[in-house]
Amino acid sequence: MKEMVLLVTVLTFVAFASGVMGQQTPATKPTASTIAPSPMAEVPPPAPEKAKVTKGERFIGKVSSVDLGSKTVVVKNPETEKTFTVVAWTKITGGGKEIPLADLKQGMNVSVSYKMEADKAITDAITVTLPRSADKATPKRTVIRSAETPAE
Repeated sequence: MKEMVLLVTVLTFVAFASGVMGQQTPATKPTASTIAPSPMAEVPPPAPEKAKVTKGERFIGKVSSVDLGSKTVVVKNPETEKTFTVVAWTKITGGGKEIPLADLKQGMNVSVSYKMEADKAITDAITVTLPRSADKATPKRTVIRSAETPAE
């Protein structure tokens, strides 16, 4: 008799459990449209402002000084003087090949390509240029005339 009661109890439990399981809907992942925003949801803090980056600019002048410790180059032209920060990606060239910062000397003519970032002039490239002389500014023309040979 005890076995019969136990059997009926187990069968009732199995029947009840399978009925509940059969009616359950499959779990779906919640989407943005199905989830209402919680009034207690935490608002993320605003992103910090990025430093203002300007479009690339060019400055032409003569090297006034080079500071290897702070990696800066001061370039002066007749109107103004600017200090440029040399960074890891700065390409310094002279005579068609790359040269180290230490090779820049006072008085060299340079063309600096740079961008302003948070009140600093960050260099992209420094090119050592040859000074223009009066002879190169107005090239001389050489006229070659052929000598006429007498006709026979």
